[in-house]
Amino acid sequence: MIQKVADSLSVKYDNARKELDEVMGGKILEFRGESIFNKGKEEGREEGREEGKEEGKVDELLDLAYDGTLPVDVAAKRAETKYKVSKEDFMKMLKAYKPDDNLMQG
Repeated sequence: MIQKVADSLSVKYDNARKELDEVMGGKILEFRGESIFNKGKEEGREEGREEGKEEGKVDELLDLAYDGTLPVDVAAKRAETKYKVSKEDFMKMLKAYKPDDNLMQG
């Protein structure tokens, strides 16, 4: 039905008819709400990736401090300056890091 209407309205205008055929004939129509939703989803994924990277780096510092490779104070300072994790929070995370293991040094 839409194709018949488009054909009758654009009989004299070839360019307009081509555009209508492309849009109505298979190009993806994205509604405003759908585009906002998709944009939000992509932004959420990107934020999640960034947070995951930072958490992974904090976990690396915890691991280095836990096994004694890096002094605890140095690791806590790096976490604070690079990843905005307070020293108190870093120490809490370190104490909970591997609670069943008694290897922690430092």
